[in-house]
Amino acid sequence: MKLIGNLLLTICLITGCLSAATAYLAPADATGLTELTLSEPAGATPASAEAVREAKAAYDAGAITAETYIARVEALEPVVDTPADDAGEDERSLSEAQLDAAREAKVEHLHLKEFSLARWPHAWIFGLSAAGLLAGSLLVRAGDKAIIAKQHTGDADTPPVGSPEVAMKAIQDGVLSLQADLASMPSADDKLRAILARLGDLQGDAIPTFIEARAQLIAKFGLGRYAEIMDRFAAMERKINRAWSAAADGHLGESSTALDDAALIAPDVSAKL
Repeated sequence: MKLIGNLLLTICLITGCLSAATAYLAPADATGLTELTLSEPAGATPASAEAVREAKAAYDAGAITAETYIARVEALEPVVDTPADDAGEDERSLSEAQLDAAREAKVEHLHLKEFSLARWPHAWIFGLSAAGLLAGSLLVRAGDKAIIAKQHTGDADTPPVGSPEVAMKAIQDGVLSLQADLASMPSADDKLRAILARLGDLQGDAIPTFIEARAQLIAKFGLGRYAEIMDRFAAMERKINRAWSAAADGHLGESSTALDDAALIAPDVSAKL
């Protein structure tokens, strides 16, 4: 299910971007195009279109080379010239005569500056892509929930091993027990060694486990709640890292203060889970 959702997301994202690129196109045979503003020339004039056909016939007959054919086509005049007006702006207003010329030249679409949903030729593709993105995201989320359900073993009220809840409990218990044990340690060296060893264990195991459970947390709580959880978790992690760094530098007072701060934040993170 998750694989299908990711595939659907990829396909819809590509088709949505491609259809969005046509948002300012309008069929040349659409009504109400006069007095609108072109973003680029509409195409070749009828005379130019005839010249293109003659050059193509000459190229097919071998009378001219490919380079000569390309040079002739590039030298042709467009329907709508692009001279700057008196104010220096490059405006290309579409008149009825210019529109007729574009239609005679069999120009299929015009690139306009004004957007209109009614004129958008591929609006339906964009709408289907948006619906597909929504469906794909729901499939991915359902797949994540199914994975979490399969990983869950034992009692329904007991979090599975390796879950973010278990990892957070290990962090909280480790911080609080270390905080309590420091009070009974006889020397500063013993306290520094305990801080380095026990916080180092948390940094190498429980903390990475919690961080790697991102998909589980998002699937369970949603992005908004996940952001709230990680905001408090990050604050706690910074304090733990600060406590370890200060202990490594031999600053017991600063390390103890950071550890106390982490102990205050840890229950808040657990409560949000």
